[in-house]
Amino acid sequence: MKLYEEILERTPNYISAKLRWLLLACTSENKVIKDEITELLEKVDDDLDVRSFYGWYVKKFGKKHQINTDKSKDIESEHHRDTLNKHDSHDCYALVSLGNIYCSLAREIKDATKKDQYYTRAAQLYQKTLTIDSHNAFAAQGVANIFADKKQSVPKGY
Repeated sequence: MKLYEEILERTPNYISAKLRWLLLACTSENKVIKDEITELLEKVDDDLDVRSFYGWYVKKFGKKHQINTDKSKDIESEHHRDTLNKHDSHDCYALVSLGNIYCSLAREIKDATKKDQYYTRAAQLYQKTLTIDSHNAFAAQGVANIFADKKQSVPKGY
């Protein structure tokens, strides 16, 4: 932590070092970094690493650090949709994260039609990720999870 703080004193615009410091702060020292990450996101809104980190932070610490006080909003999915719509429609982290959200929704819902729609949307997001990065293990695992959840075997050539 101290090393990153020294680096950031000398080079305050070093985004990668700031992200590493934020990661260490929230995981090892259990600090609430909500204000720092929000400030960084506002400062460099188009930096995909910062956007990915923010999505991870909201998912991991959102409830604990009271990021989402409005229960009618899903901050994580809104953030990833915003990343894909306004910044980079080929951001693999946002695509896989949204796919994971759709899979979770499909598992929780009872309506068979809605369940299939959620799984289909998740599969589309994973497939797009695999088109961009054919070695993306998270997207491949997501597809495998869909087949397992639906108790189907994977078609040949998939």
